[in-house]
Amino acid sequence: MGEAMGPNTVGALHAGADFMAGQMAPTTDRTDASAAEDEFLQLREKRKADMQAVQASRFGGSALLIGKNDWQREVVTASKGAWVVTLVRAPTRMEGDAAKADVSEAVDVLAKKYLNVKFVEIRAEDAVPPSRYETLPSIFVYQDGSCRNSLIGTQLAEDGSAPTVAESIEWKLAEFGVFVVEGAVSGEGGEEGGGGAAEVD
Repeated sequence: MGEAMGPNTVGALHAGADFMAGQMAPTTDRTDASAAEDEFLQLREKRKADMQAVQASRFGGSALLIGKNDWQREVVTASKGAWVVTLVRAPTRMEGDAAKADVSEAVDVLAKKYLNVKFVEIRAEDAVPPSRYETLPSIFVYQDGSCRNSLIGTQLAEDGSAPTVAESIEWKLAEFGVFVVEGAVSGEGGEEGGGGAAEVD
């Protein structure tokens, strides 16, 4: 059998144990902090996903096709507290035009990207007289019950400043204040609306 431990030896062991516990405590604290941060990030991502789901269920993530009788409800009334981007399509006889089809596709692309903006489409025959068909397609931007801005006919075309029609329209709408796009300067449209620009989720 070994020698019995004296008081000094026992005291030294206790001191050593206390020292080790003190060294381990900061590590435990750091681990707890890291776990709490991970939990926070997970909760934030879940909340973001939940909000996107709510927004998608509100606006559908695609352009809503409406008729003449839907305009007041789906555009004017719906714009109170939200941005509503309305595309007036080219008349049916002109829809085969590739450039005009690109605009409709571009609106669908943006509708999927900006879930907190309502996108609406209406046929020319339900929206404007035949004398204005040559100005179509056109986009009208509503907020708080009023038309804040518009892009008429050739203003929707790709102008060389962006690689696609969708990005060109996105940039122009950002200048109106509808979206937040890096580098775009929001103009009077966004300031008048008062509801703030929509951000990508």
